[in-house]
Amino acid sequence: MVNVVKESVADVDAVMLLVEPIPNVGGPEAELIARIKTLGCPSVLVINKVDTLEHKEELLEVIQIYGQAHEFTAVVPVSARTGEGVPELLAAIGRRLDNGARRVIIHLPYDQGGLLDKLYQQAKVESVEYGETIDVAAVCTPKVIGQLGPLVEGWRPRREPWED
Repeated sequence: MVNVVKESVADVDAVMLLVEPIPNVGGPEAELIARIKTLGCPSVLVINKVDTLEHKEELLEVIQIYGQAHEFTAVVPVSARTGEGVPELLAAIGRRLDNGARRVIIHLPYDQGGLLDKLYQQAKVESVEYGETIDVAAVCTPKVIGQLGPLVEGWRPRREPWED
């Protein structure tokens, strides 16, 4: 299993290491941590089965032991059985994932020039050129691109797979 994991983390943006609440870094975990260190990407330590701990103070020892092995970007205790900590885990993952932003060219008609102000608020405007239209180069999230629709160069309405 460790070999499969080692091969699968070749080109990743973030890593989660899922462990049990045992205050010991075992051989397989140590191998994975060594691999994580070579990646240079954010890493989240997920400690599962915290509902099995008699005293929550035991969790601090686990966090300390793993913290000595590697400086994780985040440590999230969870219980898959009870759901405890799952919202925090999802939030930690969300903070580390790409939000889908991409650089686009937007052609604003002059009668919709007010949208430029919204772009400055909701996107990263790189340049603005005035010609037949107001041409804006900006880094936008999918939400902003969706709101602007056909004003975005190369935009196509999103289609579901069964619509093709």
